[in-house]
Amino acid sequence: MAEYRKRVADGILMEKLEATGAVIVEGPKWCGKTTTAERVDKIVIYMAEPKKRERNLLYARLEPEKILDGDCPRLVDELPTFGLLFETLVMRDLRVYAAVPHGEVRHYRDKNGLECDAVIHLRDGRYGLVEVKMGGEALVDEGARVLNELAALIDTKRMKKPSFKMVVTAVGDCAYAREDGVLVCPIGSLRP
Repeated sequence: MAEYRKRVADGILMEKLEATGAVIVEGPKWCGKTTTAERVDKIVIYMAEPKKRERNLLYARLEPEKILDGDCPRLVDELPTFGLLFETLVMRDLRVYAAVPHGEVRHYRDKNGLECDAVIHLRDGRYGLVEVKMGGEALVDEGARVLNELAALIDTKRMKKPSFKMVVTAVGDCAYAREDGVLVCPIGSLRP
């Protein structure tokens, strides 16, 4: 293997890891993202590795702590799979928070393929619609579009309108409400 050539990204990566504990490294294939990250990570999990792919995907869906447990920093290679892992962690948190007022969390999908990652139901009939997105304006916009489309289909003569519509993201400093009424909440801002 060729000798590693120091990159500008090396210092930035270390600075971000020290500040936040987690970094998403994005870029085109074969530009050195994984090689750069491997130099600072104590544990590397190759989600797409053929021999471990099915097991890793199962852990990401059912027991995400098995992937995240251990020394840090750690590299989870393959961002789309990390999205699955993030969604699973958000769903776990939502179930814990919803249980406090005796609520429950369900998934919604209709016959036309419209789906919502989570619907939080409370005993008194109130409910909220939730989409989970890694972050970024385009993904937040997509999540808000889905939530608004679904809310527009609800027959409010037969049931209440949603108490809230929320996009949960992996990134961001604080929660805010968009002009269309959709809440955008970084995972760290959620509380029971």
